[in-house]
Amino acid sequence: MNLLISCDNNFLKPVASMLYSFSKHHKDEQVNVYCASWNGENDPTENLDNILQFCKNIRVIPLQIPNLPQYKNIDCKRWNNIILLRLLAPFYLPDNVERLLYIDGDIIFRNNIKDFYNVMIIIWSILRELTLM
Repeated sequence: MNLLISCDNNFLKPVASMLYSFSKHHKDEQVNVYCASWNGENDPTENLDNILQFCKNIRVIPLQIPNLPQYKNIDCKRWNNIILLRLLAPFYLPDNVERLLYIDGDIIFRNNIKDFYNVMIIIWSILRELTLM
């Protein structure tokens, strides 16, 4: 299973809670969590080591997004520019990532989402095929 989060060092506590709750309900799953952050800022994944010792099935992979000048000019109004990371991340993912689910860092999981993850992929595949026709 592949997940995507966008994060900076100010948002680590909620992300740590999310990762722990996810791990608790997905013990039999190997999970790659791509952590999108701005390149040039401190890598937030380095500060997740304490929580990851309890989440053996989760591998956090840094996804550094270039902090390009054209991104600075995008007016996010009341939103933090970290919102842009979730929009830009798909362009910087490795080519071998076929499916991915974006998860907000402040989510707490109460159950396993494997069935949801798999159903969403089927729906995505159908929609993709229909748009290619």
